Amino acid sequence: MAKNLLTTFFILCILFTGCSKKPGSKKLPLTKKILENTILRALEGNKTANDSLSNLINYALPMEPNYTELSIDSSLVKDARVIFTVLMTFENPIYNRFAIYNPNMELELIDKSLNGQIYKEKLFLNGTHYIKLTEDFLSKDIFNLTRISLYKVDSTFVNLVFRTFSKLIDKGRIYTQDITEITNDEIKTKLNSTVRTSIQNKNDSFTYSSLTKRYTSSKNLFSNYISDLIEKARVKITLPIITDRQSALATVGITEDQIIKHDTPGAKLPAGFTISLSNTWNRFDNFMIRSHLLKGKEGTRFINNVIGTTISIIKIDDIENVNEYTNFPFINETNNRIKIKSTEKMIYGKSFYQLYEYIGKEVSYLLIINGSKYTYNKYESLYNEIINSFNIIKQK
Repeated sequence: MAKNLLTTFFILCILFTGCSKKPGSKKLPLTKKILENTILRALEGNKTANDSLSNLINYALPMEPNYTELSIDSSLVKDARVIFTVLMTFENPIYNRFAIYNPNMELELIDKSLNGQIYKEKLFLNGTHYIKLTEDFLSKDIFNLTRISLYKVDSTFVNLVFRTFSKLIDKGRIYTQDITEITNDEIKTKLNSTVRTSIQNKNDSFTYSSLTKRYTSSKNLFSNYISDLIEKARVKITLPIITDRQSALATVGITEDQIIKHDTPGAKLPAGFTISLSNTWNRFDNFMIRSHLLKGKEGTRFINNVIGTTISIIKIDDIENVNEYTNFPFINETNNRIKIKSTEKMIYGKSFYQLYEYIGKEVSYLLIINGSKYTYNKYESLYNEIINSFNIIKQK
């Protein structure tokens, strides 16, 4: 059933770090009103506003300023952590957005795969904060579907941990999957239907993986059953239906060739460097990077929700020095294609971060890696390969 939906992530700074050198220009704390005004400017085509939101609006698509709902909430969660949630819906779901920002207006999560009427709910279960989204939408003109998504909010990251269909209504026949229990290790569900079916009075369970940060079921009884039901239905479709990227773009009157092309994570970047990353990493250009720095600067951020890691990269200009951005001493130095200096690996709780300076003949870059201590210990060789893959590209 995933084919009937649009298909398609982080570090918290509790307070703003630093202010400009000019007296009286101290940056105001982020509020719902400031965030709303920034979003509205981005919707009107203000690139600076959209850049500060880490490209919340996709300018590769035709502009659509007329939203049906814009909901912004702030929440105090674990360890005095503050997050801002943004839910924005449009008549055409290709524009729908659910995003979470920290008080530095740094993007922690974005979900572009939402459909229909969307409802948001906060949950606090077994000492864990969740945000629940419920979507009600139509499939193949006759099937009323409900899908639920759970986003887990911990001390450093926000992750989509659970997504499944929970209801289907077909000509008065109702098929349901209700959550009966949620723990940190497992989600249990109860399946039922108003007519005799193979899923009636069945149970399913979804087990949490700390590696993938998802609850998954080996059976996935309900989703498999209704997907098969919808797939086999012979229906004359009159309403637009989104089954893939091409049909999604067709709803706004464009083709793949007409959208703005973006490089893959491993390709040459406009910033003048390359780094070898798999397609599990999401890339955000023109990202305002402040975490673990004395002052912020726009750069490029890569986010991998699977291993819970971010890589942030900024260019050190000719008139700057790396010490303007960090007080941590660079104690290690290696020379391969370019000179690399690094700090010690800093540990805080279950996470770590480390800074690297890449020094070229004409330009230097600062890389900050931040992630899970567990995944670093398990995949240290992978982390080292990524760090060593960084290269500075001579710009023409």
